[in-house]
Amino acid sequence: MKLRGPSNYMSWRRSIEISLVAKQKLDFVTTIARREDQADETKKDQWDTCNHVVMAWISKSVNDSIKLSMTFIEIAREIWQQLETRFSKVNEAQKYKLNREHRLFQFLNCLDQDYAWKRSQFLIGSTLPTVESVCVALQQEEAQSEI
Repeated sequence: MKLRGPSNYMSWRRSIEISLVAKQKLDFVTTIARREDQADETKKDQWDTCNHVVMAWISKSVNDSIKLSMTFIEIAREIWQQLETRFSKVNEAQKYKLNREHRLFQFLNCLDQDYAWKRSQFLIGSTLPTVESVCVALQQEEAQSEI
């Protein structure tokens, strides 16, 4: 699965996390940082090798436009954090929108049968209305029917 953007970020992230755990490399995107003060050059080289392997795995799992934004980042953890910052924020907006739509459906489902025809009108539009706009429309309908 390739990361395309905010629409599939959460499932992509989970898929990559599972792969990294299986390869014992998840720490390279979550906690491990290269220690510059470490005296052992062999350990530095091993860290660099593993870091680049993880970077390559991530790079292969994203679409080309996202890959371009990662070109000059040298640490897998920084790539991971950049993708999180970029796509999880948008994902929060999607969660808000879905929650708002969920509230609309809950509201419409609670309407009694006298408003079944109106419920259908709200749902067949090209864009879903807000709960507030549905309330206003129903109040106007009731006011007109009283006259």
